[in-house]
Amino acid sequence: MLTSLNEIEMTVWKAARGAGLSWGLAEEMAQAARWLADFGFAWAEPMVACLGAVARCRGRLPVPVLQDGVWSPPPGVAEMSAALAGPLLSDFAAGIGLDTRFRLRRVGQPLLLLPFAARAAVDLGHGFELTWDGARFYCSPSGIHMGTGTRGAAATPAVADVDLAI
Repeated sequence: MLTSLNEIEMTVWKAARGAGLSWGLAEEMAQAARWLADFGFAWAEPMVACLGAVARCRGRLPVPVLQDGVWSPPPGVAEMSAALAGPLLSDFAAGIGLDTRFRLRRVGQPLLLLPFAARAAVDLGHGFELTWDGARFYCSPSGIHMGTGTRGAAATPAVADVDLAI
């Protein structure tokens, strides 16, 4: 059975709201799922894992901490939710220069950040490189490209350190 992109987006939006995300974050996650599906990425498993983690904390996601230029989950928290890391990446992408990187540590389901990096490249009119263990994506205003040696989405780790650079 084929599922339309609209069905994917609305189903994820409803699931994200049911998991406890705010209206805005639910919309962000729904758009991310739609984008991943549109580009042929395996979006469902990482999205279910992310929203399951959101539901377990009843939508009260621990706020990431910025220390020495690196965003991390707060002390005592195993991972940063992609539901917060993606919008955080979008908000701070404009501040990334040739000599700076946007660094996120211990992000759950890092594949879910790819749509946010791709949207930032289009919105800002220049390319970004999004990397985590075993994966390298080049996001430009004209599209995305997987770097040599990038593993398939099925091999994406559940938790990884993520860097975004020009």
